[in-house]
Amino acid sequence: WLNELKNIPPAFMGEEGMDRPVRRFALACGLFSFASMVILFWTPLRDFILLNWIGVDSELAELSRIPLIIFSFFPLAVTPRAHLHGIGMAERRTSALALSAPARFLAHLGVMVLLLNSAWPGATKALLALFAGFCVEALVVWWGLNRGKVPQIRPELP
Repeated sequence: WLNELKNIPPAFMGEEGMDRPVRRFALACGLFSFASMVILFWTPLRDFILLNWIGVDSELAELSRIPLIIFSFFPLAVTPRAHLHGIGMAERRTSALALSAPARFLAHLGVMVLLLNSAWPGATKALLALFAGFCVEALVVWWGLNRGKVPQIRPELP
């Protein structure tokens, strides 16, 4: 559901003063998602859900511990990625988004090659590669939207 945040900036594009509320809403969604994942995946509640509700055996539940903790960090990468995609679409600057998918793929590939001979299970390697891909994609979109802009040290006063 965090990926759908990309639809919010274009929806409020023409309205005065909506940049800050849209940014705050996206931040709140991302933090809520991260907090709920911390509660679900970092506590004994994880084992209760896996063993009693889903019905996996205890060995699989133990193997799922690290991948679920890694997965809980995804909102911290997916939220800014989705918000930046929305800004790019709202501003009709899709060229800023063009390199994001190839960059994400190269990040996946690079992390998988780096972790090829590690002792970690495949799910852990895959989630680390996926997380790195989302982080790189967010950075590439941010770079694409901000290249050529002169950073302001102090915002202009009204």
